[in-house]
Amino acid sequence: METTLTSALVDKLTAAKQLTVTGQSEADAILSGTVKSFTTSPTAVTLGTQVATEYRATITIEATFKRQRDGKVLWKGEVSDWRNYPVVSDLAATEANKKEAIRQASELLAERLYVIILEGF
Repeated sequence: METTLTSALVDKLTAAKQLTVTGQSEADAILSGTVKSFTTSPTAVTLGTQVATEYRATITIEATFKRQRDGKVLWKGEVSDWRNYPVVSDLAATEANKKEAIRQASELLAERLYVIILEGF
């Protein structure tokens, strides 16, 4: 999950071309963070059997954006996003749906972090 989120953020920053992703020693500012939580919870169930037919994958990250030269924290906080995914009889297909939900939520988190960074930088 961390790799998926990091890739989504690097892709967003690279595509936007307003900020440059560099090595830590050349950077004006450093964005660091951790996945604080990942949860899945049922969002839809069948009436008769109470079997889940849809789950929500929620990712919460804690991040810090610091200026490199003096260590001043430009932004620090938590950001969350979620995506629903269908549960099907095939376990492998359900797992693939879950991975896709994680990928989509990671892209949305990357977008949010990008906007936050641009507001404060």
